[in-house]
Amino acid sequence: MVSVVRVKVCGITRLEDAVIAAEAGADMLGFVKEPSSPRFVDDSELVKACFAVAPYLPFCAVYGWYGGGDLSGISHVQSYDPPELHFWIKTLPVHPNSTVESLILQAGASPVVLLDKASPHHGGTGEPIDWGLAAEFVQAAPHLKVVLAGGLSPDNVAEAVRKVRPYGVDASSKLEVAPGIKSAEKVRGFVDSAKSA
Repeated sequence: MVSVVRVKVCGITRLEDAVIAAEAGADMLGFVKEPSSPRFVDDSELVKACFAVAPYLPFCAVYGWYGGGDLSGISHVQSYDPPELHFWIKTLPVHPNSTVESLILQAGASPVVLLDKASPHHGGTGEPIDWGLAAEFVQAAPHLKVVLAGGLSPDNVAEAVRKVRPYGVDASSKLEVAPGIKSAEKVRGFVDSAKSA
């Protein structure tokens, strides 16, 4: 039985981009709730976007939950230190000295983890992690649903899926024409390439 990778489009700031991603076949949408980010969206925009795409998606994921703020309309939370009361995706920052063992320890009891390149600030870097390490981690932790992030684009996501065999893939900056402004062509290409890999 062939398992199709789940696709998350993150850093959405506009309603039209949420609809484009949903109609393209994305399984998850990410909305940044960290005020210092250029992709930050306030609660009203977030709720409108979630309700608009509800007919297309099983859930919406929020990247960066740091306490406070109304999470109405949000069913999933993504964070480095997720809250206990929501289904969540735990981000595992991958450092140059990270090992499979250290990543498993970081994962803890999280059912779903996202691998992304370590950054001095909250959020991604737009640069790929070591796919070899990611593939070893996926093999060593079959009990985890692993989402691969970091520098993924329509041009490289198929190769990443074939090498790593993740549960899902996540992209943000490589799908943009400007911070927070998605390219419809890139979003569609990313979803198509990931799911056909």
